[in-house]
Amino acid sequence: MKTKTTMQALSLLMVLALAGAIFVPVVGASNTKSANENLQKIQIPDLQVDKSKAYSIITESLSPMNTESKSIIPLGAIIHHSNDGNTYVFDSTGKQILIASDAEATEITTPEGLQPATTVHEVPQGALILDSQTNKNTTFVFSQDGELLFTVIDDKISEKSIESRVNLVGGWIVWAEKTVSQISYLRSRWYTPSAPTQMTNPFALAIFNGLENSETIIQPVLEYNYGLNNPEWTMTSWRVSSGSSYYSPRHDVDQGDNIEGTLQYTTINGQTGWLVTTADLSKGTSTYYFTNVISSNSNLEIVNTLEIAQGGTSNPYDMCGDITFNNVNIPQITLNPGYTTVPMWYGMFDVVFNPNPTQVTLVTP
Repeated sequence: MKTKTTMQALSLLMVLALAGAIFVPVVGASNTKSANENLQKIQIPDLQVDKSKAYSIITESLSPMNTESKSIIPLGAIIHHSNDGNTYVFDSTGKQILIASDAEATEITTPEGLQPATTVHEVPQGALILDSQTNKNTTFVFSQDGELLFTVIDDKISEKSIESRVNLVGGWIVWAEKTVSQISYLRSRWYTPSAPTQMTNPFALAIFNGLENSETIIQPVLEYNYGLNNPEWTMTSWRVSSGSSYYSPRHDVDQGDNIEGTLQYTTINGQTGWLVTTADLSKGTSTYYFTNVISSNSNLEIVNTLEIAQGGTSNPYDMCGDITFNNVNIPQITLNPGYTTVPMWYGMFDVVFNPNPTQVTLVTP
């Protein structure tokens, strides 16, 4: 989601993309039958809340993935974002593991700004991030093999939906956008630019194409200086909603690499949603997930964007240079340009179409 400042189971079949010789996922109904059946059978246990436990300080994203730099939770964990401002984590039987204050958690960089680490989750390659069809505030995350990894219950999702449309302000600098009546496939390519030549103040950049409605944005993202402590280019696929945010495995990217962001609308054994993939055509790597958080392909906004995702700079010249999106698959529409209205910056950025909408250049000072 954004309010601008004027703002996927048993196996995945793989096929070669026609261009770039990169493996990308193709999903069929049999691929997610296990996960879909499991979704209908899940019974959340009684959650045994124990507020007497010592509070934990969450400094990294909550995830069951066995990687360093993550706040590890067990497989099958249940994460409950409560109206009392706390996040409770339970094991699969409902026994509480930890309690953490959302306000005290480290803020994590997302493509739509900072969020508490308690609400940000890494998912494995090919994960299915499935919102419950009966409980709007419940999301189940399955592995590619159909194993339930964790469940998220967010009591505050309704109020966040309102907040997301009204109060949240992203750091979009320059972009092109258009709301379309219907879309089933979006694919854009762009080259990894040079790193910013200087940083008056530390900041993180996000370059992405994507689709969004009033509450959620799904986006293949090229990032720079994620967390303000990694001055390198990386890529991942994000789902940022009015509740928790999710991202697929992060991969290193080199300057000049050809990046491809793809969003494919598909129905899988009753689950309708989007397969979101970020691929490095130069290296032959990709990172992706499937989600039903947006179950429609109607009235969605297409975006090509350059954003300051964290931190800030007082110097508009602290940028990465121009970014040209080649929109390989896009409806025949006319994209609209957008620019920051930050004082002293307005008028220093431009959007050039050659032609519109198949080639979009975001021009920086």
